Amino acid sequence: MTPAPNLPPEFADYKARAEAYVARAAMFPYDWGRPDGAKSPLGIPTDFFRYDAKQFRTLIERAEHIIRCLIIWMAMIRLRAGLIKTSNITGTQQPDWAGRSRGEPKANRIGEQNKIIFSSCSVPVPHASLLGAPAPARSLVNDHSDAQSRQPKHYDLTLRNIPLYEPKLPAFRISMPWPPSTRDRVTRPRTSRVKYRRPRNDTIQSQARLVERMMRLGKLVEQLDQRADRIARYWAGKLRPQIKAYRAELSHHLDVISDTETAPQLQLVRPELRPIKQPDPPDPLIATAPEDEREDLLALHDAALRAADRFYDLCG
Repeated sequence: MTPAPNLPPEFADYKARAEAYVARAAMFPYDWGRPDGAKSPLGIPTDFFRYDAKQFRTLIERAEHIIRCLIIWMAMIRLRAGLIKTSNITGTQQPDWAGRSRGEPKANRIGEQNKIIFSSCSVPVPHASLLGAPAPARSLVNDHSDAQSRQPKHYDLTLRNIPLYEPKLPAFRISMPWPPSTRDRVTRPRTSRVKYRRPRNDTIQSQARLVERMMRLGKLVEQLDQRADRIARYWAGKLRPQIKAYRAELSHHLDVISDTETAPQLQLVRPELRPIKQPDPPDPLIATAPEDEREDLLALHDAALRAADRFYDLCG
């Protein structure tokens, strides 16, 4: 079992308050969901006015950002304590929870799996089409599963208000995307613009996925240490060879400068870690936040920025 590092005393306080904010988000559907609308299998209201759905989404995104900042902070703490081993990390691909590489094409992963499955076969067996024989007929099991997937949802399942498929939630990511710039915005020609209709705040929307996303918050807090350990191993394994190459190139440039009278133009970019792209949290997360949550959001955002900056010194 991985030993626990010595945590700053304020870290436990922030984590406890993050759990309180998750509980606050969990109460929102009961306070503002439509009581006569649809409900999840656990009895949580999933229908909201459009206005309340926007508030609910912001509440969840704010809690996710607080958890994100705590993970980045914890990753730096574990790296500083010497608990992160990067000897088994190669390349720059980030492994997911199942141990696969996200950057690797799915076909390559399937081929690799087939190679493992059939590695015990001593004699390769060519495909039937290469021998002039007709290809085997489609499996009856696959035909049965396809036919079953086209069937309507069972009536008993409908009465129990259980969805046909499990909802697919958006991935929770540690690194935030870069904010869009004004140059990236494309303006449509006036002739092709679609007539805009103002959305009504009293429109009732089904937000079952948003409720599932809210329910995931508690699991994210429980997995905080594991996620911090995993992301710290990835970042450290990616930064260390970059820093080594950067310092070698910088030393070479300094030697050239000392041997010549005219200094060559230096075009080196120091490797850095930027999971948080903005100096402040996104404006929508701050604008409607209660005072206590707003102060914690600002403090943790700053702590995550400083923790990411520490990775260069710790990996060098």
